[in-house]
Amino acid sequence: MRSAANHYLKHRFCDTANKPRSNSHQTHTAGTIAVTAIAVVGLASFFLSSGPARLARAGRPDLVALSTIDPSIRQDMRYASARNFTGNRVHGYEAGECWLRPSVARALADVQRDLVENEAGLKLKVLDCYRPRRSVKAFVAWAGREEDGRTRNYYPNLSRPELLSLGYIGRNSTHSKGIAVDLTVVRTSPKDKDQRSVDANTACTRTSDHAFDPASLDMGTTFDCFDPKSHTARGGLTSEQHNARQTLKRYMERHGFSNYRKEWWHYTYGAADDGRSFDVPVHAAGRLRDASEVGGVAEKAGVYKAKAAATKAKRKATDSKQEPDAGATLKGEAPAKPAD
Repeated sequence: MRSAANHYLKHRFCDTANKPRSNSHQTHTAGTIAVTAIAVVGLASFFLSSGPARLARAGRPDLVALSTIDPSIRQDMRYASARNFTGNRVHGYEAGECWLRPSVARALADVQRDLVENEAGLKLKVLDCYRPRRSVKAFVAWAGREEDGRTRNYYPNLSRPELLSLGYIGRNSTHSKGIAVDLTVVRTSPKDKDQRSVDANTACTRTSDHAFDPASLDMGTTFDCFDPKSHTARGGLTSEQHNARQTLKRYMERHGFSNYRKEWWHYTYGAADDGRSFDVPVHAAGRLRDASEVGGVAEKAGVYKAKAAATKAKRKATDSKQEPDAGATLKGEAPAKPAD
């Protein structure tokens, strides 16, 4: 039976191959190629139109500038300046702009509104928000360098390696997810400056941000003071310092934020955590400049490949198409409809 079938197919194939092709057959073939080209173009169009949406799902940062949500929250972005534990502007901070996930920014605006309505003369001041992964790596690299003594006032009782081993500097950060914020509370009408004798080299455990900004509440230490005294529930504080920390904690927790116990200033909005973290630098505009900054290079490469395939198919269709007989038309062929 198998040999009979093979014999039939052999003769059927030979008969078909030896028959001269008519113009209508050539026209039909050209039309098929043309339709294929149109379909490829349609797929390329779909790829281009759906690319941004797929990139958003895959990992494009949906970050917003806090100033567009609530401009009343003060900003003092320390890592965009030299006033931080590294002594330099940190790589990744091209502008002193607070970026956060939209839901985090809205929740923080709720905290601000609640605080202003219920605590006369108080408001929030953010010190760090979204932190690119490259900035986290810069912190770790700094901790691994030989001590130069320039910023020992931020860690007066620890060595640089201990900052890593004790968790004051992490190799990963919730800041890179856009769901964490470092902040403090300030007065709308500053009172007298801290009278303690301080300068830029005073140990962070012996002063507070109030010494440098009279509007800031005295939290017992400065921001980024890597010391047990920065632990939120640390004993040995004055009643004013204790109350200041508890005021911040109470209002932040009321709106879904949780505190990192080793840093009175660090709060995370866990409800916005979808597992993604980002590495796009912070710009003053508060928006992404280019998809390639967040892994869009692969996306672009795919787009270019699809466009090249479409162009090649169209060229092949043009080269292969034959002039049909007078009055001849293509029947049963319809252009492929591009996907919505």
